[in-house]
Amino acid sequence: MTQCLIIDSDPSGRQRLEAMLSRYGFELAVAESEDAAIARCRQAMPALIVLDEGAGCADAGAFLRRLRRITGRPPTVIVSPRSREPRDISRAIWDGVAECLIKPYDEEILDLKLRQTGVL
Repeated sequence: MTQCLIIDSDPSGRQRLEAMLSRYGFELAVAESEDAAIARCRQAMPALIVLDEGAGCADAGAFLRRLRRITGRPPTVIVSPRSREPRDISRAIWDGVAECLIKPYDEEILDLKLRQTGVL
């Protein structure tokens, strides 16, 4: 079973992501902060990380640089509450993000992004 880690401190956002991702049969784990996510990744590196920038992860780039120090780096999808400028997306990709989702998004867009990362 594919492991997926959701990083989101907002209960409603977390529940929405869990509901959307559960249909794929992922083994879901949740972390409410960057530190909790890093600790979880040290125990077992998930195949996919979905993080909500600003809700549990203030700076996705800083998180990804920390994650890079741990063996293995899974595809990471950033969910962003703000629109992204091309330079922001480029920086996120440089930092190791596989895909960016911008709120609001739906199941169809999430599905597309998961397929683009190669997880599905």
